[in-house]
Amino acid sequence: MKITGYAFPWDFVGDDAALERLIRWRPDTVALAANYHAARLATPLHPHRRILEIPESALYLPLRDEAWEGHLLRPRAPEWFEHPEAWSETASALYAEGIATDAWVVLCHDDTLGYRFPQFCTRNAFGDLYPHALCPAWPDVRRYARTLVEEALRVDSVRGVVLEAAGPIGVEHSTLHDKIEFATWSPVDLALLSLCFCDACRERMTGAGLDPEDLSSRVRAGVGRGVDHLE
Repeated sequence: MKITGYAFPWDFVGDDAALERLIRWRPDTVALAANYHAARLATPLHPHRRILEIPESALYLPLRDEAWEGHLLRPRAPEWFEHPEAWSETASALYAEGIATDAWVVLCHDDTLGYRFPQFCTRNAFGDLYPHALCPAWPDVRRYARTLVEEALRVDSVRGVVLEAAGPIGVEHSTLHDKIEFATWSPVDLALLSLCFCDACRERMTGAGLDPEDLSSRVRAGVGRGVDHLE
């Protein structure tokens, strides 16, 4: 049986142990997100955060303008992610360890392009628009998808591709994917992660005789411990 691990390029930014941890698990292949949509993700093993919001669909591979010349639909580099080499560096490091890398490419789910070009999106019988769902009946959508795959396969360290949303998208396929359930957090973990430490809440804590720095430190230490009650 072949084992494929799924990963995002930002998993390896700010976490020096992430690559070593992945190599230790020894998957046969890693599907590394190359073009991905907006999502809310759990990061239970990251040293500095537990929740990451991905605000937009974006391409995390090198964006070659010449490949997209003449295309109405073309991907965007991520405005939120300031590490353009993260994908290539991770794929190269995996290759050096003998672990093949597949480009994980999302085709027809694109909330960035869908809102800019609603004419290419799915509409149901009531005329309701699904603005994240590019409809592959359009030649422009098929051309966009084909070029995404071609560009992914140009990368030297890529063995192949894993395709997501490679056809029509139905009503149950939502715009923003919420993936925090994959962390398998307990009810206590979820309660701790729901506590607010904004400036206004910190001020109220101080007024109530609490030390917000100490409390936030204790909350961070408590998340993921597997306890079934709050002290």
